[in-house]
Amino acid sequence: MSQNKFGEINPNTVSLIMKECVRRAILEIRRQRITFHAQSKIVDYKQEEDLVTSADFAAQKIFINIINENFPKAGIVAEEKFSRKCTDKNHNYYFTIDPLDGTRAYKRKQSHAVTTMIAFVFEGVIEAVTIGDPNTLEIFHSKPGSNKVYRIYEFENAQELVIETETPLRHSFLQLRNDPRDLSELAQKMTHNKNKLFFDIEVTVGSIGFTFARLWKGEVGGLLIKSRYGMQTPWDACPVFGMSHKMGYCFFEIKDNKLIPYKFIPEEDMSPVPEEILCIHKTRIDEMKEWYKKI
Repeated sequence: MSQNKFGEINPNTVSLIMKECVRRAILEIRRQRITFHAQSKIVDYKQEEDLVTSADFAAQKIFINIINENFPKAGIVAEEKFSRKCTDKNHNYYFTIDPLDGTRAYKRKQSHAVTTMIAFVFEGVIEAVTIGDPNTLEIFHSKPGSNKVYRIYEFENAQELVIETETPLRHSFLQLRNDPRDLSELAQKMTHNKNKLFFDIEVTVGSIGFTFARLWKGEVGGLLIKSRYGMQTPWDACPVFGMSHKMGYCFFEIKDNKLIPYKFIPEEDMSPVPEEILCIHKTRIDEMKEWYKKI
């Protein structure tokens, strides 16, 4: 991809800055994991009180300060009540920031299900994503203009994530984030039917970035998300949908006992989301279609 596409923005600089943001955020989140203080917050689209910690605010400040220094014209959409529009006269681009995803897991001092995430959206396309795991010191990164995704261990050793295509879905687990008893009839048939699509289920809560990372690493074969509020935020959605698309994952809305292809379109504000979404790799679509014919 030509660098000219990004105008005055250097995509290599974007890549380096995003990784550095996440690295510094990880260190701050780890530094506060014993001493943080937490407070409740009200979120318009949720029915219950949410939670925010001093680590959320500190990590977000790191992101914003670094972006301001390096990309002063860029828009920013951050979870903890910070947003601004892009001021570049020739292009529209912005960063989404989720400084600490999985705050409740962090408050419980869990050793998993916490991440920090940033995405770079240029002219309506999610061009780059960086997601860091403060517990494992892993970073998942894809730079602008590339569909390659790298897993970086302890800030140093990088390995390209490659999809394992030999294990069929029927020998793989389906990752859930909700009580399986609350799923639709079609979704339940994927694991509770004589001709089931997946071997079994695994259920996890916490960071959405952590959940998707399990899919990208091949720990599970598919992911099914049931929306609790009918809305999605850009700082949650852009990183996970963007990275998944780069790796060749496809999304299907489950509606009226049918599987309908779903295309995520990034927005700077909250946007509606289907009630249930299935995510599998493109190499598994034929297997899914054959299963669907038999049920």
